[in-house]
Amino acid sequence: MDLEFTVERGRLYLLQVRSAKRTPNASVRIAADLLAEGMASPLAALRGVTPEQIRDVERPRFAPAALADAKASGRLLVRGIAASLGHAHGAAVLDPDRAEAVAGGGQNVILLRETTSPFDLHGMIASTGILTARGGATSHAAVVARALGRPAVVGCADLGIDPEGRTFSVGGRRFSEGTGLSVDGATGDVFEGIVPLSQPASASTGLGDVLRVAREAAGNCRILGLCTTPAQVTETLERGADGIGIRLIDLLVASGAIEQLADELSAQRHRDRVDLSRLEPVLAELLVPVFEAARRVPIVVRAIDLIDGDAGEFLDLESLLVAHPGVGLPVGLGELLRFQIAALARARGETGDMLTPYFVVRHLSDPRELAMLEELVADQLSQEGRGELEVGALVSTPLGVEKAAELAERSRVLWLDAHRLMVSSSGYPAVVFTSAEPLDEYMRKGRLAEDPRLGQDSWQQRIFTSLTTVRIGVPDCQIGVRMGRAQSPELLGAYYRAGARIFILEPEDLWVAIVELGKAALRQASDVEVFAGAPGV
Repeated sequence: MDLEFTVERGRLYLLQVRSAKRTPNASVRIAADLLAEGMASPLAALRGVTPEQIRDVERPRFAPAALADAKASGRLLVRGIAASLGHAHGAAVLDPDRAEAVAGGGQNVILLRETTSPFDLHGMIASTGILTARGGATSHAAVVARALGRPAVVGCADLGIDPEGRTFSVGGRRFSEGTGLSVDGATGDVFEGIVPLSQPASASTGLGDVLRVAREAAGNCRILGLCTTPAQVTETLERGADGIGIRLIDLLVASGAIEQLADELSAQRHRDRVDLSRLEPVLAELLVPVFEAARRVPIVVRAIDLIDGDAGEFLDLESLLVAHPGVGLPVGLGELLRFQIAALARARGETGDMLTPYFVVRHLSDPRELAMLEELVADQLSQEGRGELEVGALVSTPLGVEKAAELAERSRVLWLDAHRLMVSSSGYPAVVFTSAEPLDEYMRKGRLAEDPRLGQDSWQQRIFTSLTTVRIGVPDCQIGVRMGRAQSPELLGAYYRAGARIFILEPEDLWVAIVELGKAALRQASDVEVFAGAPGV
């Protein structure tokens, strides 16, 4: 609190009282000091730290004044899809080899490509940020950028790139390679020139102490980070994750093997039975190093979903559905599931000592579908003669929510896809929820009474009611939730109150989730204490 006062004739007068402005580092440091000195309860101290402040402390971000100046002076150059969170600036380079060379000389690089492929990987690794003219949230550039932890903006339709001429253009303006650019992977904004970054947090910030207290408060939660590469697994576990989540589609996209899958499905369009066995060793080879990096931690693997946006940029979905109608159903194309199961079994056999992976399939909504999946897994594993695999439904539809208790009766863990369920509640495209804008602006203009990202609308309340029914009626079944990128702390807390104790998140959201789950656990404990102390209880 910021006070202005004066003392006159021995009397104190308060002239002005307002909320004090402090930097994110200061907010975290104050919370840590309050905890260390016992001046505030853990809940009160954690309440003083926001998700935005944690993200600011965790990694460099554009300095607020400099960002405001860039916007006010009209330096916003182009806008695309926010694909990987973070802020970065550097010289625009249009070729991966040159990007590697320029970065090797000590200069920050923003890699500009029409679209990326596995052949661009060395340039993507060398760059501090990535910008593409084409692609969406599941494009190669987006998937790899998230795996590498690089800020990225993709699908900038107004961006023209001429690698041979070493120039790029936006709206009739032409720029030479080497032009300074600043990329905001959270909003999709790209600015001309260098927007300065704030300094990253030092060890003296106190963030470690805040995370420790929050982790202890939410000790009954398990938090898993989504990973694509072995290096990402190592980093995610070092940052405090209890395990990892893997999207098989991300492995295929990042490696380029998604094109092999597309080719196989296209070549076999007229066959009654599809044979994808040639892809089994390819996928197993991608899984082994990730499994080896994870070793004895829980691993949840999400099956390939070819319909719901995962691979739309690599497949002709209309032709695919005509050739293989079963692709549109969760267990409609058994061979698609069989090759994934076989690859998981082979990778586990080659890895050795590891926990049994949990294989989940999206859109399952009926216990009979889950039973069919269990039979398919058992049959394939018996053919392989090796390995174990737990299976489960990843609930992502209204019908799945309605039948959650029935699905839970067949499951050790009932999984929910919070992002897809939020999309189904609003009817908006999934891409709307991958960045703050345009929905923030939509809310500021008063076009919605309730923000669908907060989990307060009637449909999402039905989800929480259904989970409460599961928790009471099927107490041995745990509840796990796959959260979307940068989803609201309110939604995270709502799932915690509904009984969820396993959370799968993007790695960059890990520390935010730890603090927010700590708050949720402390609030719930406080509510229980108040209730227990009420008269007549």
